[in-house]
Amino acid sequence: MKKQYYSDMARVAAMTDSEATRNALDDPDAQPLDSAFMRKAVTRIRRPGQAPEPCALVALDPDVAAFFGKQQDCSAAVNAVLRRYLEGEKV
Repeated sequence: MKKQYYSDMARVAAMTDSEATRNALDDPDAQPLDSAFMRKAVTRIRRPGQAPEPCALVALDPDVAAFFGKQQDCSAAVNAVLRRYLEGEKV
């Protein structure tokens, strides 16, 4: 069975590299990643059979979400506050 493409592959194949690059840059959803993005990027490799990291979806009040949303790493900030609370409860 021949693979079905949803793009005009003949048109794509006929483009020069510069034309393809210009077309990609014209798409606001396909912008290049800058060095700031790459500095924050994290590679996560899960070994075969390794369980995924546990995660939870938590509903927050709008003001709480707005506060933590301003943090550079929102998840880490929420986790740190919850960790401090949990450790305080052990006393």
